[in-house]
Amino acid sequence: MLKYVWSHLDRDRGRSAVVVVGILVASTCFTLLTAATTTSRLQLGGTVDENFRGAYDILVRPQGAATQVEQELGLVRTNYLAGSFGGITREQYEGIRDADGVDIAAPIANIGYVLPAVNLEIPVTELPDEGAGLYRLTPEWSAHGGASSYPEATLYVYYTDRDLVEGDGGNRELGSGELLERLPDGRMVPVCGPFTFNADGRARTTPTSPFDRSGESLTCFSARSAGPDRFVGGTVRFAPPILLAAVDPDQEQRLVDLDQTLVEGRYLDERDGAPFVPLEQVFGREAQARRVPVITSNQPTGDTSLTVVVERLEVPAGVDLPLALADRGEVRELLPALDGSVVDERVISTEQAYSELVARFTGAFDLGNLLGAYWVPGDVRYERAGVDGPVMAMTSQPTTAIWQLPTWPENGFPAPPGNEDVQFRALELRPGSDKIDVGEDDDPDLLRTVGLEVVGRFDTDLLPGFSELSAVPLETYYPPVARPADEVSREALGGQPLRPSTNIGDYLQQPPLMLTTLDAAEALLDPRAYEGADPEAPISSVRVRVEGVTGADAVSRERIRRVAEAITEQTGLVVDFTAGSSPTQVTVRLPEGEYGRPALTLDEPWVRKGAALTILRGTDEKSVVLLALVLVVCALFVANAALAAVRTRRAEIGVLRALGWTPRSVFIATLGEVAVLGLAAGVLGSGLAAGLVTALELDFPLVRTLAIPVVAVGLAVAAGTLPAGLAARAQPLDALRGSAREPRRERPTKTVNRMALANLRRQPARAVLGGAGLAIAVACMTVLLAVNAAFAGLLDETLLGESLVVNVRPVDYASVLLAALLGAVSVADVTYLNLRDRANEFLTLRTTGWTRRPLLQLAWVEAASLAVLAALTGSGVGLGVLAALSGRPPGGQVLTSLLVACGAAALAGLAVLPPLRRIANLPPPSTLAQE
Repeated sequence: MLKYVWSHLDRDRGRSAVVVVGILVASTCFTLLTAATTTSRLQLGGTVDENFRGAYDILVRPQGAATQVEQELGLVRTNYLAGSFGGITREQYEGIRDADGVDIAAPIANIGYVLPAVNLEIPVTELPDEGAGLYRLTPEWSAHGGASSYPEATLYVYYTDRDLVEGDGGNRELGSGELLERLPDGRMVPVCGPFTFNADGRARTTPTSPFDRSGESLTCFSARSAGPDRFVGGTVRFAPPILLAAVDPDQEQRLVDLDQTLVEGRYLDERDGAPFVPLEQVFGREAQARRVPVITSNQPTGDTSLTVVVERLEVPAGVDLPLALADRGEVRELLPALDGSVVDERVISTEQAYSELVARFTGAFDLGNLLGAYWVPGDVRYERAGVDGPVMAMTSQPTTAIWQLPTWPENGFPAPPGNEDVQFRALELRPGSDKIDVGEDDDPDLLRTVGLEVVGRFDTDLLPGFSELSAVPLETYYPPVARPADEVSREALGGQPLRPSTNIGDYLQQPPLMLTTLDAAEALLDPRAYEGADPEAPISSVRVRVEGVTGADAVSRERIRRVAEAITEQTGLVVDFTAGSSPTQVTVRLPEGEYGRPALTLDEPWVRKGAALTILRGTDEKSVVLLALVLVVCALFVANAALAAVRTRRAEIGVLRALGWTPRSVFIATLGEVAVLGLAAGVLGSGLAAGLVTALELDFPLVRTLAIPVVAVGLAVAAGTLPAGLAARAQPLDALRGSAREPRRERPTKTVNRMALANLRRQPARAVLGGAGLAIAVACMTVLLAVNAAFAGLLDETLLGESLVVNVRPVDYASVLLAALLGAVSVADVTYLNLRDRANEFLTLRTTGWTRRPLLQLAWVEAASLAVLAALTGSGVGLGVLAALSGRPPGGQVLTSLLVACGAAALAGLAVLPPLRRIANLPPPSTLAQE
């Protein structure tokens, strides 16, 4: 039998060489793809390990802290902390900190926004050398990259070289009441006095509402009575919102090395509390108040700024300016109507005002350090526009009620600019108590409100850097980044990200600019000091790092899982597994504001939990699918070749059965031929693969290339089993039977093309066999491309995935290319065998007068029709498999599959040209000899 096998292989060397080359290419490429996949997997795994940990591994939040949109998308929004004020008790936090496996447990307790005020000085520098000058200062606040504008009250400045005397006769720089100017004739006229009036004609000394900034003012200066700094100009009151929060100093230092970022003063001590310290006398008695130590950031992150245009006004000829200013009725109409020329324009940023405030709270501790109230914003509400639509941020209308303080006039505390605009958060007021605990005898009085003292300043630029690929929200130090996502938004924001404003209810909020200790924060959360404060559960979230986590390995993941599980069971809080997370872009839409800002579409880097694990699982699953599909295409190639050989040798096998060969002998002989070819291809492939692995520097042990013969023989045997079984079922009479179906009576064919189609119907078995390889190749390629696209989409969802695409996609494309090549070779091989088997038919046509051209047309149309039908069938099968796997219609893959089918049909059309030319050129003697 071995002699028979070898003689048959030697007799048909061309066919044997084709099969050997096919198996050689298949097994070698399979090994190289395995090596490339292993290398890619190691590179990918290394990148994932490097970026597996962010600042913390677990985020613990109160129940209800995660919005419905977060839960639906499996994300953590970057601005989660801005609307979280309490919800975790000190006992729960201590349980988390002391839990087994916890390395660091850093709490953050948002307290609220404080509004310490500062007067911003707007100097007028272009002053006349003699005489008088009148100036108009037009301030305007801007935010949201200049898209929102909030007008401020107009300021007028009068400067004279004459004496200004206060109504009581005192000579001073600026009078709070009426200032009199001494005219050359000795008369005294009131040039500065009440300027803004109510409807009833009475002077207005306070705003009509917290949002009212319409009260113009007139300030007068004399060259003879300028102050020590010789300041001449106007002032604008500004109270920038500053978020105050509490931390555990030791845990925060271990989490982000906060103590290493100090640029001035000292760091917080966990023993820092809020002791009573002496103040200046209050109502003539000694008094004390609680002093809360804070460290503050040296750089606010808002973009609110004040632009002031300074104009020198032109007084019409014939107008006596001092007398006109003295006429209160005339001055209100005169000043706004005057023309002016711009002499200066100044821009004052939030940073400048913030620096002045920090300086005021540093060192001395007096009544100016006391907090009369603080404000607590709520969370943003989101809705989704459809299943795959953008996230919509819902708005709430601002109210004046939250600005009514017991220690402030009835019209309300002046709100910072922008708080009259659209808001996204409901606000709550925590008014300070105006009560004083009177001491007995010589004991000092105790004020219930709390004062702040800055003991140090830190620079967020000195914080340790964490990989942006695994970034998790660090709102304690950085505001969320929201970049414009469409042209309207880019134009409105000047191409820059949206930044926080001074609107406490705005969408984005500044990080806490002042930090204190948890112990000191108890004074601010005392309801006797601040109405509505809740001391029971002050902590907003806890950031946890787990001991022994080294990367994305199974042991590290299990350690994090156990700690997260223990925290959930012990506290009942919401636990987010943030290790292995990576930012993913979420589109958020903001409705338009009321002061110029258009509706914005923003891209925000929300955090996808477990992104690294998803990528690793997806990589492993994709690799298995890709390599399995390559093996399937290889097996189909070998099976097609073996089936064609069995069909071609039907008469020979029938003769063997007539001579006494058993079905078992036929089976072994047929399968033995394929196995020998597989062994030969495997031996050659082993050496070829070893050389290529070395040349390409792939991370793959060379010893594994010795397994290629085993793979090749196994692949050949598996693919040849069915053909060998069919051969074993052959009967002796098969030696006398033809392979074509008995012809049916049909209408005469009048064209070559119709004759080609009739041939397909006449020989259905051959047609199915010839098209099966191509159909399955197209189906496999359709599924393969869909797998690649799905995995690429998985990677593109996060920053970590995007960084890995370059390392993963080349192997995927190599897999697709190999499948296409094997499919093309299989089609060419089956076409060749089919045409060779029908060589007698072509000989008959040649002898009856057919020329070379119609013969080629007949064969090519038959092959092309078969290729198109097979390609479309494969496309349908591939789409059906995708629909079954995904559970939904594969709408997005239809076009891709049709393009694959067209390409495969075209490739098959080209592949059959050499066999067609060979058959058409066969000389009659050689053909008759084969018959």
